[in-house]
Amino acid sequence: MLEENTLQFLKFLNLEDTNMASFEGIKKFKNLKALDRLILNKNKLERFGEIDGFKSLKSISIENNLVAVPIAISELGRIDSIEYFNIRHNPIGNKLGNGYVRQRSVAEFPRLTVINGADLKKYERKDC
Repeated sequence: MLEENTLQFLKFLNLEDTNMASFEGIKKFKNLKALDRLILNKNKLERFGEIDGFKSLKSISIENNLVAVPIAISELGRIDSIEYFNIRHNPIGNKLGNGYVRQRSVAEFPRLTVINGADLKKYERKDC
């Protein structure tokens, strides 16, 4: 098992395709000062709950999960350092439309510059 001091230098965490259905286990990494990229693709995540910490996290990808409600985006939006967000291939896009998901994400993440691999246009922040 890695010592906690060693984990303090962890910058990138990829938990893709781990059959994860809850964000609770991820919360143990919330105080890692170097963690700036988190990949949670291809899991069974629907919601994220109360989130604090993750002060250095700049990139999060939740592609191919079970996110179907806008509140899930709001929950992740509490991580105000996020600049890159990937939410492609989730039920919310089919249910509410990809345009809505993009606008909601821009509104929820104050520092967002890239959504689903596409740069934000300078007028989008104001419009959302």
